[in-house]
Amino acid sequence: MNRNSRPKAPLRLPYILIKTSEKPDDEPKKILLPKSINDLHTTAIKVLKIQNVITEIRTENNKLVQTIEDISPGEIVQIISEVPKPKKKIMSQTKASQVKSPHTNRVARVFGCDVQESIIQQNKKNIQLDTTEDSLSEDEIIVTPIKEPKKTESVQNENHPPKKSNLPVFHSTKTQEEKEISEYNDNEEYEIDDPESPPKNYYDISNTILSEHAQEEEEEDNSERNEESDSIIKIFDDALPSHELDNDIQNILYLLPQEYTDFLKKALVLENQQRDRWVTSLMRIANECGISYKRELIECYDQIKEKTLSIIQDHFFATPCGCCSTNKTIIEGPSQSGKSTMLAILLNQYLYTIASNNMWKKSFLIILNCEDFSFYASDVKLLYLHYIKITIEHLSAQVPEASAYATILQRYFTSIVENTYLPTLPKKFSENPSTSKIASACKSVASLLSQGWNSPDGRECFCTLIFMMPILIAKNIGFTDITLIVDHFDLLNIVIDETLHFPESTGELFLIEHFKNALIQTNFVVSCKDSDEMYQCLFPFDESAFDLTQIVSFVSTLDIDSNAHYENYEFSFIIQDITYKINAQHFGGVPSFLKKWTELNEYMDEVEDTEIDSEDYEEKYANVVNHMQSIIPIIFMEEGKYVNISDIKRKQIQKKR
Repeated sequence: MNRNSRPKAPLRLPYILIKTSEKPDDEPKKILLPKSINDLHTTAIKVLKIQNVITEIRTENNKLVQTIEDISPGEIVQIISEVPKPKKKIMSQTKASQVKSPHTNRVARVFGCDVQESIIQQNKKNIQLDTTEDSLSEDEIIVTPIKEPKKTESVQNENHPPKKSNLPVFHSTKTQEEKEISEYNDNEEYEIDDPESPPKNYYDISNTILSEHAQEEEEEDNSERNEESDSIIKIFDDALPSHELDNDIQNILYLLPQEYTDFLKKALVLENQQRDRWVTSLMRIANECGISYKRELIECYDQIKEKTLSIIQDHFFATPCGCCSTNKTIIEGPSQSGKSTMLAILLNQYLYTIASNNMWKKSFLIILNCEDFSFYASDVKLLYLHYIKITIEHLSAQVPEASAYATILQRYFTSIVENTYLPTLPKKFSENPSTSKIASACKSVASLLSQGWNSPDGRECFCTLIFMMPILIAKNIGFTDITLIVDHFDLLNIVIDETLHFPESTGELFLIEHFKNALIQTNFVVSCKDSDEMYQCLFPFDESAFDLTQIVSFVSTLDIDSNAHYENYEFSFIIQDITYKINAQHFGGVPSFLKKWTELNEYMDEVEDTEIDSEDYEEKYANVVNHMQSIIPIIFMEEGKYVNISDIKRKQIQKKR
């Protein structure tokens, strides 16, 4: 669904407040302004649950309401009703069916059926039931004509004054309608004598009592309407999950026209499809960046997921306008301890949390793996070209209108470093109502980039703008919650020397400092390759720089798994004539490390179950030595350094409590 060109909300309609004389102390109910007095009767009986016969309708100024034009939007209307008095039987239904009108034959020719049968069938479709015990019986129905409210002004023909219609209409007795009856059959109404004129609906029917069969049909229709109303409320509950609709709003929603509810249903389906596209597009980008995982290959997945959910919960807050997040998290831990895996799981849960809380329309995520471009980041131009690709990819994923213009935007931003002038965007993109806001955001950022690139001393400014490019565009479009997801952050600790393109920019440039400027402007979740290197990057290089350690929260990969296997065993081995000992406690509760510990003990089980003189004993013992060789760098020394291990033994120890 178009993010920037939505239809106006259908709830911005004229409304009135209605109250009943039966319950004068109740608060008025808010309803949409009906199209006719008949609709107002129907709505009032349903919303106010009126038990008696409606006799008249008055405004808050005690003015009698005769047509719907007498009511102004926002006005309070009093629905006056009273218990019906015993009425004289004027004409039975049987006799009514025998009434003959001078125009009966003409009307029969127009409608193509018996007049009386046509009227009865129409009444069954449009009738409103009065279900009180004091209602008129079937034999007490009064047959009299009634006028429909005036719609347009018309001029009376002096030679042909209005005629009184004899067509029977079924309705309950109401004294306040006499004025309407006397003015029935204006020239504006359909002339029965003119068979070429299209027939109109003459019959404004209110509070009529039908037979028991008709009453059963009406009750079935009411139950269907109630089910439809419940489905309407469910639509708004799905669209506004963080808002609870009060009773007054629900009463208004019950009365929405069918075309509005149809639009809402279709819009909600399209919005859900757009939300799913948002999630899958970002997951695809994360997979391309290597920030992904296979659940079946992860040790202690449930424990890691529980920890990531606690991180999300600690950084999400409820506000009157919905949920918001202030997440500035850094994942730390030993080398190969699963920092990238935790980041991938956290990203997965983060996306679904945003989507389920209806925050995705205001959220813009930027997913980076610094390992993808760190080896050429020292070349400012190559770094900029790579960041153009990153920006457009994320823009297309989260702003669908931009996806069709990805190639145009690629050429537009690339031409900044190829020319000395500011490029222009095609009119089909910049003047299109659905993309003009995106074009304006790109123009403003491109102007800054062009100034920085063409300035002799603009190296520092241009490097900062490279990392800020997707953030500035997203903010200019209207996104309020921008989050950076970064893996291998410490690999950007690169020093850029002086370049010929910026002759007046002297000295060394620390690229990580300019990337940190982008982190300060947004929410972020950052992981690293080496924790020691990352700590050095977080601290400022000079006193004037911002200390990022003051605003971040650290999350460790340690102590995730507290139920290690072989806890009551200990290994001893010799390196350069020095004896070392390790047990399960040395692995820090890191799932990937504890997996190696378990495998080491399983290899040792095979050795202990094999006779020393057997042929495969040496092979199994070699497996223990090789596996121990892979574990030692994790615990004691730098990765990749080889040491000679000998005399590996295992013994059982008392488990610590």
